[in-house]
Amino acid sequence: MEFDFSIFVGRFHPLFVHLPIGIIIVTLVLEVIGKAGKNTLAWLWFFSFATALFSIFTGWQLTQGSSYPQDSLFWHKWLGITVAAISAVLWLLTAFTENYKHNATWILKGALAIILSIGGHIGGQLTHGNDYLVEAAPGFIKNLAGYDVPKPLDLSNIQSDSIVAYQHLIYPVLEQKCVQCHNQKSASGNLDMTTPQSLMEGGDGGEVIAAGDASDSELFRRVTLSQNNIKFMPTKGVPMTYYEMELLKWWLNSGADFEAKASTLEMSTDVIKGIQKKYNVDFSPRPWYEKEQGPKLDTSAIEAFAKSGFKVTDLSGSDNFLEIGLVGNEVNGSVDFGNISENVLILDLKNSNLEDETYSKISSLKNLIRLQLNNTDTDSDDVLKIDALPRLESINLYGTQIDDRALEHLANFPSLKRVYTWQTNVTPGGIAQLASKRPDIIVENGIN
Repeated sequence: MEFDFSIFVGRFHPLFVHLPIGIIIVTLVLEVIGKAGKNTLAWLWFFSFATALFSIFTGWQLTQGSSYPQDSLFWHKWLGITVAAISAVLWLLTAFTENYKHNATWILKGALAIILSIGGHIGGQLTHGNDYLVEAAPGFIKNLAGYDVPKPLDLSNIQSDSIVAYQHLIYPVLEQKCVQCHNQKSASGNLDMTTPQSLMEGGDGGEVIAAGDASDSELFRRVTLSQNNIKFMPTKGVPMTYYEMELLKWWLNSGADFEAKASTLEMSTDVIKGIQKKYNVDFSPRPWYEKEQGPKLDTSAIEAFAKSGFKVTDLSGSDNFLEIGLVGNEVNGSVDFGNISENVLILDLKNSNLEDETYSKISSLKNLIRLQLNNTDTDSDDVLKIDALPRLESINLYGTQIDDRALEHLANFPSLKRVYTWQTNVTPGGIAQLASKRPDIIVENGIN
């Protein structure tokens, strides 16, 4: 960080601000118990006045470029100046008159004690926040103080597709961490963050949002500075967590759109995790069959198909997708899926004897994601009869007669992720060739 005179000098304020406080308290105590002479008291009031001046100067430097709440800052500043003024009057009265013990001076001293307490309290709030003490207190003290314990945000009752990124995910963070100082009544730095319009207008330093670029956004820069930096935000309260910063960066980099649905914006793993931790909403990528519905089920077609020796299971009862398996191990003739072909998600034909025409019929299953042909008499010629199914993710060919030609054909299946080839005729060379074409496909070859 480059040298900045205001920052350097301003950081001495916590040192100097405690000197007049301590000296004034000691002086008032000595005055009350009558254990100090006129000369000693005069010097003590002089040092109170002098250190108060240093405190005012360093405090003024500390506020340069900061975003402290203007109302609180106003009262803290003028109460501090009043403390210095009263200390100066008491020094002059004590050093140059004999009236330093007059009753009127005790009114000044009592007022000084009150003003010092109020000014110090406001200073503590500026530094640490209104709830600095009570937020760490035991529960019963929080209840006595009427402290409203922030409740965890929970959006689990809202459909994820209905969640607006700014309204539901970003503004709650800003409201917790920023709006206390940046609102309509106390717009620190003339920045009001309560509405999208006022946020986009920015403050004294200009705009704070650069749509599409978090690194160029003053809002993001301030919350990610070192906490030792005078310009770090928030100036009081709890800083943003890592995941809250990631959410803010995600929204800014995504265009800072105030109306965009969260589901329409690309999310990193950290953003997904951050939303889940903070809002109890899971935006983890869902497979297509959890977001879509199959064609309306033809009950008569299902009943007819089941009579041919198959067990038909409705996978969810709501999305119209089916799992089909054999009741025994014999397929009666070629299989015709007919009106339910687009409803079949899983087909299990393992340990069965299949006719040649069955393989070409499998090509009609455009929504099939898993095919089990393990321990059948399937060979590569049979696999070649199956068209490149667009959504097939897994095919089990364990214990079949396939060779490398089957792998060459399976490389054309766009969604395929896993192939089981234990105890088959495929070779390491064939597996390597498939890996070069489709590194996204995992071949489970076991030990042949």
